[in-house]
Amino acid sequence: YQALSYVWGDPSVRLPIRVDGKRFLVTENLFAVLSELQKSADPPTLWIDAICINQEDNVEKAHQVARMNAIYEGSQRVIAWLGPAADQSDLAIQKLQRMAGFWESKGPDTTPEAAREIVRQATAEMVGHGHYVQGLPHIVALRSLFLRPWWERVWIIQEGS
Repeated sequence: YQALSYVWGDPSVRLPIRVDGKRFLVTENLFAVLSELQKSADPPTLWIDAICINQEDNVEKAHQVARMNAIYEGSQRVIAWLGPAADQSDLAIQKLQRMAGFWESKGPDTTPEAAREIVRQATAEMVGHGHYVQGLPHIVALRSLFLRPWWERVWIIQEGS
């Protein structure tokens, strides 16, 4: 299974899906990610807290929350849904991939000084090799991506560890 990390969103707005042939109401955010993942040729088997944990049973919720670390560690991978494409998020993702490429090229034993150089190089590229670029679109896109609600979730550190 793959574990899904996402922001639930407004609990008062619910949309129907089918789980084991039965109607199940989910938040708009969960509906959006499921709709996106359904487009895949091979949709993943998912563990989703809002579906896999009985939200009406406080005893079960407490038990499952205590197991959250094991649930995420036991998954093949964790899918982080930051939300639908918006505010040039594709540009932000491209820049993050570029920065990851810089990092990987330096190897796993990168010193703090080398890490600063990687960030400096990537940042210089983002701002046009040291020249001011009107609006700094890459930085604006990254800022918008990092201001999304997902980054504020309590579980982020637990899910990623």
